[in-house]
Amino acid sequence: MFNIIRTDKFIWLVLIISLFSACNSDKKVIYELDKLKAIDSFRDSIFFSDITGMLFDNNGFYYFVDSESSLILKTDTLLRLVDTFGKKGIGPLELETPLQIELYKEHLYINDEYSGKLVKFTKNGEAQSSIDFNFFVDAQFSIHDEKIYAFNSGLDGDNAHPIALYNIEKGDFITSFGEKVESSGELFFNRHNLVVDDYLISTLAHNIPLVELYNLNGELLQRADFSKHTIVERRVKDLPRFVNREPSGAIRTSEVFVCADYSNGYLYLLFTDWSSTENNVKPNYIFKILVNPDTIDIKSVYKLNDGWYESFIIGANNTLITYERQNGVIESYRLPN
Repeated sequence: MFNIIRTDKFIWLVLIISLFSACNSDKKVIYELDKLKAIDSFRDSIFFSDITGMLFDNNGFYYFVDSESSLILKTDTLLRLVDTFGKKGIGPLELETPLQIELYKEHLYINDEYSGKLVKFTKNGEAQSSIDFNFFVDAQFSIHDEKIYAFNSGLDGDNAHPIALYNIEKGDFITSFGEKVESSGELFFNRHNLVVDDYLISTLAHNIPLVELYNLNGELLQRADFSKHTIVERRVKDLPRFVNREPSGAIRTSEVFVCADYSNGYLYLLFTDWSSTENNVKPNYIFKILVNPDTIDIKSVYKLNDGWYESFIIGANNTLITYERQNGVIESYRLPN
């Protein structure tokens, strides 16, 4: 009997140690999300071409940027179409290839990549003004205190810091900051920049799965490299196979973190494990990450369906809204509490 009791205690001890080790590894529980809704069009005449940007405002409306049709689609929280706006063209108040959308002081700001401008709209879709702006490329940007926080495309020279500030009224360059990151000889291309409270969260979009937290004076407070995370590591190893050389001669790889959003104290990152062809698609993941001056730590991982996910946003009532490019559908999922 004595030996049996000791054996039982030993087994329990092993189980407890194993459980503790699992909880402290990077192998978080992966939640498979239940899809609530999927739509491929609004009415018979409005199909989705390429939804590159999304926004959820404080009045309960979603805005979707369709870069190919140059339309902005406004819906309610049930994804019912409320309005469309945007005129395709190269004029100062027209859109040629809109990519991202940002809300600032109850106005919408949309960057138009190919025409090199930032267009200001009312929430009702009236285009009011624009500024020349050639420095966004296709990364996410934020606006705070009359300043645009964006990826620095090198305006202040070859030794440019990666994050640049511009004046919201004229688009003039103000300054830049941020830690330059080496990337093994390959160019890291783009950063997603989100201003939250009194901090800037900056996420490298290519090559290196890096998340940084700065104060608004440009001081680096925290940095986390997720390249050794179980899910990410395989993707990072595959990156050299997806390197493309652009006409300018620059080397560009596929994204690691495609899109970012912040909600209720957490950073959410879309990790799309796609290849260079639309026919070879794999599972997609959303990382939920706690970010503050003390830590940057993955708390949960959510698995999406197989596909080619390009953009997402955390919307009403803890709902995840995504755009899956391969089938051209906007989807909604309920996130666990």
